[in-house]
Amino acid sequence: MALSIGFIFMATRDDATLSDARAYIDAALALGVVNLGFKDVGLPRPALRELAQAIRAGGGCSFLEVVSLDRDG
Repeated sequence: MALSIGFIFMATRDDATLSDARAYIDAALALGVVNLGFKDVGLPRPALRELAQAIRAGGGCSFLEVVSLDRDG
């Protein structure tokens, strides 16, 4: 059985989703990256939801990294 390295492209910097994360996600999908993620902070929830939908629509698998300490964070 061959070993494989799991790689997730994260559209983040300094523990927050980038304000222009969609552009990075679109570019990564165009390059064939299939595992893409972002953090739960940095953008409002509707924008995070749109990122996840864009990743799935582009044939990718979305990952959300939770860094906030509480529900309101």
